[in-house]
Amino acid sequence: MRRVKMNKKARVFQMCCFHIFLPILKLYGFEVKGLEKLKEVNGAVIFAANHVNPLDGIITAVAIAMHNAGKFLPVRYLAFAKYFSWIHFQWPFIFPVSLFVAAWIQISNCIPVKSRSKKERQKMSLKDVLSEGILALENGERLFIFPEGAMNRTDEMLLPGKRGVACLHKETGAPIVPMAIHYCSRKITVSFGEPICDLNNPSRCDLDTGTKKVMKRIEKLLVEINGG
Repeated sequence: MRRVKMNKKARVFQMCCFHIFLPILKLYGFEVKGLEKLKEVNGAVIFAANHVNPLDGIITAVAIAMHNAGKFLPVRYLAFAKYFSWIHFQWPFIFPVSLFVAAWIQISNCIPVKSRSKKERQKMSLKDVLSEGILALENGERLFIFPEGAMNRTDEMLLPGKRGVACLHKETGAPIVPMAIHYCSRKITVSFGEPICDLNNPSRCDLDTGTKKVMKRIEKLLVEINGG
């Protein structure tokens, strides 16, 4: 019951954010492409996008809410556990920005993910780290993950993907919807790709291969946005 109540609260909150931020984003030439590719997606789903801006969470939530009157809301974002703290002094969510971020994360019922050290990786498997996300998908919920694992601060198009996105798919069978976010002067574009349903990754090697496939799909969307 508690999760249901939290998800109802998160849905209302995300719908309110949608109506507040959509007009603001439109001032910056906000465009969403590929919404028709979500037509056949039902139940549990994993959204996966590149990460280049501190506002990517809000921007992607607005884009997802544009499909079928917010059909996929609430979206539960996977976020580093440290961002749940109200007072944070590390880039990019430095206090007092951390107050807004913590509020958005907690009201949206996001899922905390702990960054593992090398020693912790030996004691805690990736499946254990993502256990709450796996349970949410098994319950038919919608998840969002930035598979790069961090904001891209390099000149590369994409950072190497982390295996979490493929692990979530392996454990639940939930389709992965690739997304691309692109900023260009006074224009913000979000593009949805065809759902990925067939990674078939029973081993670590296949997790790596599956992750690369997701990243290639995101990269392809970015190239298409740029007119390549």
